[in-house]
Amino acid sequence: MDGLKLPIQKFQLDSIQSVFYNGWTTVHYISNIFVFAPDGTVVSMVINAPGCLHDSTVSELGHIYRKLKICYENYNVRCVVDSAFCTKTEPYLIKSSQNPDVEATPEDVMVWREATAVRQLSEWV
Repeated sequence: MDGLKLPIQKFQLDSIQSVFYNGWTTVHYISNIFVFAPDGTVVSMVINAPGCLHDSTVSELGHIYRKLKICYENYNVRCVVDSAFCTKTEPYLIKSSQNPDVEATPEDVMVWREATAVRQLSEWV
């Protein structure tokens, strides 16, 4: 799963345009979230969300997390995400940007590294 921000033309009325403005990036855009299957097929998405929303918020409002949880419960599948998604620990998410700590096992570190390689594919699709 990955987010995609697409720039848009600035609207004339600041009150309307402000929902598409992100002060951190100082750009006007829409936010989109795409969930990819291993073969590159888009299996779920949220498009045209206001640019002021964080990827995790768009995923929550678009019910992406709920859909991923159902897939995990029914088929035991997990989704690779980066640090822009869900700060809480969920069994259906594999975060690729984990920092190994004292409690991390060598297996944990290997999963995180492999998850990073898989996640990067979604950025190239």
